[in-house]
Amino acid sequence: YQEQPGHYISNIYNADIINKTNKQQDIQLVADDPAVKIKYIQAPGTLDKESSTKVIFFLMVPQNRIHAAKTDITLNIVEHGKVLNTIKTTFIGPYDED
Repeated sequence: YQEQPGHYISNIYNADIINKTNKQQDIQLVADDPAVKIKYIQAPGTLDKESSTKVIFFLMVPQNRIHAAKTDITLNIVEHGKVLNTIKTTFIGPYDED
């Protein structure tokens, strides 16, 4: 993890997104928790039919939302406001039990 300005903690993620449909799709990742921010290094954007893309991004979580060394985060793969799929991941952050 890395400490970021504004009391955020970040983890970097790599993902492969596959469009198995026969139509072009304009994809976004959206965190279930509105306090979690996504900062793209390589955004998904528009996927051609039957294609894939690599996505590289930081998840940025407010430090006051981290209550354990590992926090479950849910991300939605969204096209035009419609959730196409849901991904669950683990976020690693600083946590002192004292």
